[in-house]
Amino acid sequence: MLLQNFYTNKEEIGDQGSLQKIGNLLISFAECEDSNILQRECDDKTLLVLQLYIKKFTKEPEMFEKIIRIIEILAQNPIILERLERNGLVSVILDRISEMRDQNMNENILKNLF
Repeated sequence: MLLQNFYTNKEEIGDQGSLQKIGNLLISFAECEDSNILQRECDDKTLLVLQLYIKKFTKEPEMFEKIIRIIEILAQNPIILERLERNGLVSVILDRISEMRDQNMNENILKNLF
């Protein structure tokens, strides 16, 4: 629910610091140890929002890295990983890797994508 309400318009958020705090909060949520909660909250609608954020924040390395970190954590749960694959997030990430290589983006971000 928090992820679905996460504003992507910087004017709505206020400043870049607030955006980073929201990203950190989402990482903390993804690190929740209760897999039942994660599975319930990571439904198809939430994963669609993640997919949109991947596209939105590709050119903002710090936030993009946080979104990738969230996906990396969530993918450790086999059920959520299957949902990620089913909802096309894997292909979206692969497309972003290709774009980032062409733009010579930060190598650490590319390594996290793999």
